[in-house]
Amino acid sequence: MLSEKIIFLSLLLISETILGITTWTVPPKIYNQNTGFSYLAFSSGCNSLNLAIDALPCNPAFIAKERRDRFAAHLFLGNNISYLKQVRDLSEGTASETTIRDLFQRHENEELQTQLEVGYLNETYGWAVTPFELKYLSSFQNQSLPKISLYASIEESAKVQFGSFIDNHWAYGVQLRYLQRRFVNSEFFLTESLTSDGDQILQTQKQNLFFIEPAMMYAPEAHSLNPEFSLFLANLALGDTNQSALPVIPQLHITSSINPVINHGRFGIGFDISLDKNLDKGYGPFTLASFYEFGILRLLGSLGRAENTIGATVFDSWWNVSLVYKTETYENALSEAYEQRKSYLFLGIDL
Repeated sequence: MLSEKIIFLSLLLISETILGITTWTVPPKIYNQNTGFSYLAFSSGCNSLNLAIDALPCNPAFIAKERRDRFAAHLFLGNNISYLKQVRDLSEGTASETTIRDLFQRHENEELQTQLEVGYLNETYGWAVTPFELKYLSSFQNQSLPKISLYASIEESAKVQFGSFIDNHWAYGVQLRYLQRRFVNSEFFLTESLTSDGDQILQTQKQNLFFIEPAMMYAPEAHSLNPEFSLFLANLALGDTNQSALPVIPQLHITSSINPVINHGRFGIGFDISLDKNLDKGYGPFTLASFYEFGILRLLGSLGRAENTIGATVFDSWWNVSLVYKTETYENALSEAYEQRKSYLFLGIDL
């Protein structure tokens, strides 16, 4: 039995080498180019909610409804923060054998995401700069001869939004966004990464993108439910859009939400339909998102086919602290589903 297993693993290794199967199709949330804590908390459902969590709204059409000046500085941290240095070294192309051993010693599926953002928002325009965003995702298959699917990146981005009401019911918004990233996207056997040629497996790539993302919103006045309907065309990009490792895929978001007037607090619920050419490979087109505020407490959550969140925020006039718990289901290179559960901490200052 042992000899058969050794033969099987050897054949697997040889076939992988001959066929050159080293490309990993990263999960949709990576190639969708989504950034910010709002996407973590609500997934694409944040496009349907007029709720200011990040410096700018997810959907640029909502900037037309902004009625106050606001300066924001935000930091969010995910689990596995202890891996920050190792993931940075991977993304910068300076990973050593010690870095590899530290990352993969537990042979577990891991994820890390952290971001720093500053920005300004007023009634008709806003801007935000993210000087540092780090992402890491790894998947293990076969504990006997570990095969690893890995994505790690460091990103910097800047974006501008502007918009206004056209009449009493219709509004528009446009987001201009620049993003540059250094990343590693690879699939390999652990033994390969520890050889003298391991640096070739973890070779850093670069991507520079400029996005133009328009949106339209219909928000009828004097309605007790305060409904909002929008079309948002995301990920329209120029630049390095055809990289096989990390393609840029335009998306059409169709959103609807209601924000009924209630006696105590504030409540909103909305859904997002996300359409793109890889619809069959994604998380499913429908995402439901909701929040409820009362006093200094905000409860929030989202529901989708492959990811669900629940969280809470404590906030005051100039600060806020959020904690979000999220479950996601991925498929690895063998089409095996596995679930990851993560917690995120968000710290914000709004002046």
